[in-house]
Amino acid sequence: MNQSVTSRSERLPPLRRLPKRRNRRAATTSLSGSFDYAKRLRNSEQVQNANRNLDVTPIQVGAPTIRWSGDHLALGRPLPGGGVAQTIIDWTPWRMNLLHEIADLLPAAQLHPVTARDVDRLASIPAALEPGPLTAPLAPATAWMLAGAWIAGLGGLIAVRQR
Repeated sequence: MNQSVTSRSERLPPLRRLPKRRNRRAATTSLSGSFDYAKRLRNSEQVQNANRNLDVTPIQVGAPTIRWSGDHLALGRPLPGGGVAQTIIDWTPWRMNLLHEIADLLPAAQLHPVTARDVDRLASIPAALEPGPLTAPLAPATAWMLAGAWIAGLGGLIAVRQR
C-alpha cells in the first residue's frame, strides 16, 4: 500500500504558490464600494436638484379638534384663509375596537359620547369610559402573598440603606 501512495505522489506536478486572495478581495471591495458611493452621491444630488426646482409653498394648519356630529366623530383642522379640513369617522366600529382591546381588563366597560369639557373623558376622543362592575376582590391567600412580597421588598430596601 505504501508503494502505491508514493508512486501517486511522485506523479503529481509540483505545487506553485498562489497570490494571497485577501489582498485581491480588499482591492475589489474598495473599488466597488467607491463606485457604489459615487452612484449614491450622484443620485442624491439629482434628487436635491429636482426638489429645488419645485414651486411648493408649505401650508400652515392649526391644531385639530374633534367633535360629535350625530353618531359620527368629526375631526377638523383649520386651514389658512378661514377654511376647515374635515374628516368624518364612524364611531360604532371604533367603539367596538376600543372595547375589544380592553375586554380582558374591563369586560363590562362601556364608552359613551361626551360633549361637555368638564366631564372626565378620554384624552383624545370626547367619550367617557364607564368600567362597569369590577371583578371580585382578591382571595385571602393572594392578599397575604402580596402583603408578604411588599414587606420583603421594603425590608430589602431598609437593609440596603443601612449599609
